[in-house]
Amino acid sequence: LGGASVVTLTAGSAVELALGPDGNVWVVEKNGGVDILTKWTTAGAPVGSAFNFSNSAADPIAITTGPDNAVWVVLAGTNSIARFDAGGSFAEFPLPAGAIPSAIAAGTDGVWLIENGLNNVSKLTFAAGTFTRTAFAAPSAFGLKGIVIGPDANVWSVGSNVNRIGRFGTVSPTTTTTTTTTIAATTTTTSTTLAPAPTLPPTTAKPLTQPVTTKAKKKVCTKYVKKRVKVKGKFVTQKVCVAFKLV
Repeated sequence: LGGASVVTLTAGSAVELALGPDGNVWVVEKNGGVDILTKWTTAGAPVGSAFNFSNSAADPIAITTGPDNAVWVVLAGTNSIARFDAGGSFAEFPLPAGAIPSAIAAGTDGVWLIENGLNNVSKLTFAAGTFTRTAFAAPSAFGLKGIVIGPDANVWSVGSNVNRIGRFGTVSPTTTTTTTTTIAATTTTTSTTLAPAPTLPPTTAKPLTQPVTTKAKKKVCTKYVKKRVKVKGKFVTQKVCVAFKLV
């Protein structure tokens, strides 16, 4: 497959990644109680400093870049959404109690979020300092799992409890909540300087080996005796094999 380049991450365990609005790759990393967000060039070099989630319970699990040129991160541990704008400023928005966010995807008109606990697909937008969440209820006991925006611009999700696929572009919103906020600048920690990423050699396909074929063994007589046998009504003397071996 041509090999791969390997990059050693800062915290040690990558969770999710997305292509950011700045052309860099944004990676959610964690190691024990450390949750950070780092940026990398497509060549594998660190960019700037890592953002350290101050709340040790944040538990970031999913990330996407929205149509607003901001990076959105699902914080499952605090039942909230984090937003990083192109300038590096950060804001965190709480979700309704019991939302249990699990997956996120960017659409043309906002960011779409799975809220398993409320059985909702919610659209998130941010404009002029206002965060807006519009919820769309899934069918009862649908079991939302995974989300993607289709070529028809509708939101699609798997109903894991009912063995179905749901399209949410034709349903009506159930609730809309808005929050006015002022985004403050982030506090960052210096990222670790990494050595150049090693490059693995291309893999070489091994030729297929032909299966070993074995010749069928045949019987070879090792001992004959003469016997009188009846052939067409007459007795004749013939040699008859009484012992043989396989060769």
